[in-house]
Amino acid sequence: MSIPAYLQSAKVADKAIDYKWDIRIQNRIVTTDADRKPALSKAIGKISAKAAFAFAVACAEWVTVRLSQHTDVADAMLRLQAAWAATVDLRYARLSKPDVVDPDNVDPAADPVYMAMRVLYDAHMRYLAGREDRVYLDALILGVLAEHVAGRNPVFKRWAPEVLKRASQQHPGSAKKATKEPAVARESFDLDPPDKATLAASQANLLAGLNPARNRYLAPAAALRAAGIKDPYPKK
Repeated sequence: MSIPAYLQSAKVADKAIDYKWDIRIQNRIVTTDADRKPALSKAIGKISAKAAFAFAVACAEWVTVRLSQHTDVADAMLRLQAAWAATVDLRYARLSKPDVVDPDNVDPAADPVYMAMRVLYDAHMRYLAGREDRVYLDALILGVLAEHVAGRNPVFKRWAPEVLKRASQQHPGSAKKATKEPAVARESFDLDPPDKATLAASQANLLAGLNPARNRYLAPAAALRAAGIKDPYPKK
């Protein structure tokens, strides 16, 4: 899976680690709630549950790319690809709980990536279970985590408020179950608004790039067909 152009141009991976990290900070982030981050929580609350999940994936992508020069992110990239596929249909992804980072060794690079993947796993599980309230909370937690590790980057400072405002217009909150909501284009979370042609081609391009033989977090084609998804992985 390729890194979005806006993240490449932001050069977010090129900076040295410039934030503090310890168990106290980690616990503070993972227990974030609406009272602690009211503005961000309100902005996320204005979008659909599926868009909130997509925002969570995009935030996890920020964390992963930010730390890609400081720790191994190969497994995280596979998880992100599967999670983006889940924004088309949640059944594409088969995320598992990531392995726990050594609890006796505080690592300011590996720990945030693990945390991002752990919360993303939780968000997908809640998404599958129809627990939209938890999807919104996990999106909030990942937004705070991304802000902590990448918030000094000027692109991130623009990105979060702009994509959430755009999402509230394109994918406003509704009473529908997340499983019944329309797909959310990955490009919807680019820094600059994508054109209509890009949005129209987004789903086909995303699915065409998926290969369950190379990504263990993608459901096999047979399982997807059994679930009623026709031609889940288009032939190239």
